Amino acid sequence: MKHEYLTPAALEPIALTPISTEQIKRSTRERADLVAHVVSILQRDFDVVRELARRAPSVLGAPVHAAIRQELIDLSAAVVKQGARTRWSPVHARPEEVRQVAHGIMRSLGK
Repeated sequence: MKHEYLTPAALEPIALTPISTEQIKRSTRERADLVAHVVSILQRDFDVVRELARRAPSVLGAPVHAAIRQELIDLSAAVVKQGARTRWSPVHARPEEVRQVAHGIMRSLGK
């Protein structure tokens, strides 16, 4: 069963609306510039956004976009932490590599 709120058109505002550095600073202790870089990559990955939307809190059966944005920030911070642990830099990595790390983190966390 395909939910209308999980279609690309419904999730497009998440990909098109940048998340401010101030919001990232309030949400995580990781370096805001690194997290913002990873967020900018992940929010354009429809599979990541759709999976976060599927698991996000909902109101009237549709996910709350603010909760999805917060999950994007949290996932991006986890990617930055993973980079720090392994001496891998998301800044110098290709976007595909950043997405692979994010998908791996989502699998390991069950998200």
